[in-house]
Amino acid sequence: PSMPRPQWLIYSGLLSGSQCDALCAHSSLQQEKKATVFYNAGLKTDDSVRKTKIRWVNPHKVTDPLFDLLYRLARETNQGFRVDWDYLPPLQYAEYNVGDHYGWHHDVNLNSQTDRTRKLSVVVQLSEPEDYEGGSFEFRFTENPHTIALKKRGTILLFNPLQEHRVTEVTSGTRRSLVGWFEGPAWR
Repeated sequence: PSMPRPQWLIYSGLLSGSQCDALCAHSSLQQEKKATVFYNAGLKTDDSVRKTKIRWVNPHKVTDPLFDLLYRLARETNQGFRVDWDYLPPLQYAEYNVGDHYGWHHDVNLNSQTDRTRKLSVVVQLSEPEDYEGGSFEFRFTENPHTIALKKRGTILLFNPLQEHRVTEVTSGTRRSLVGWFEGPAWR
């Protein structure tokens, strides 16, 4: 019998504190944008669902090692996920300050009219656990990774983008992360 497909996989210790510092410094230089959510066939801002500022991060000499690592992890983990992906677009750098949150959602735009979709989601934790309170990443309908493991700086989480998840409200400090979505042909 075949093994069940994982809903998420977590990696610790692959990024150093200095790598996380460099990623934060480089990412915070990018143009700040208001976060959006899927709405019908497009995007909209809605602070009741998602309140945070984001910046888009392209491949660059600072980020190339991370992009390379994420591609390697996605290839390795895809033995379990078994999805058809071929590209990682720019990453999204998010800073969640006090009061910021992202309510229950999944990462696939089911109303998309394109022939491409997100097949594998990734979150890179850049903050130290003591940098903030609240701001917990949680899955809604599947077992959650251990909170302490998820908050550890440099942790990388890969998961099925159809899994509903959220980031709870930050109650103090700042939570910093990079998120991305490996894309491939539309679901059939």
